[in-house]
Amino acid sequence: MRTNREGNWFGFLVMIVGVVYLLADIAKTFSPGISGWTTFFLLTGLWFMQNNRRRKELHE
Repeated sequence: MRTNREGNWFGFLVMIVGVVYLLADIAKTFSPGISGWTTFFLLTGLWFMQNNRRRKELHE
């Protein structure tokens, strides 16, 4: 059962990295533009969290 939570934590960690990249983009350019890496980390974090939720529902 412990493995079900790892994907969620990893997804949350990837989302935090995406937010850090977003803040760095805003600080660097002083405009709310989103770079490719920011989009990658935010979408990957969401995907990990969704994938973990689906896997958890299948086990129940």
